[in-house]
Amino acid sequence: MWSVRINRAGNGFRMNWEEEGEDGMTLHQEEVIQDDEQDELHAGEELLWWVMNYFDLGGSKFDKKRLGIARRQGEKYEPPEKAKNEKV
Repeated sequence: MWSVRINRAGNGFRMNWEEEGEDGMTLHQEEVIQDDEQDELHAGEELLWWVMNYFDLGGSKFDKKRLGIARRQGEKYEPPEKAKNEKV
């Protein structure tokens, strides 16, 4: 059985899980994803990728369909006036 515990910390996410070592002993594992002050979506995006990889949900590039995580603009977002006039 695979399981993972995810806690939201003040500055990111902490994932804890157990694995069986080569000697049969239980190994307690932990990984942290920190928030990025420059990118408010970064930690959440990294957490979703981490969960997909941990549970092997992403699929292969050869699969007919596979899961992914994509950023998109909010439906009601309006860029600042300066950004509207910039060439892309």
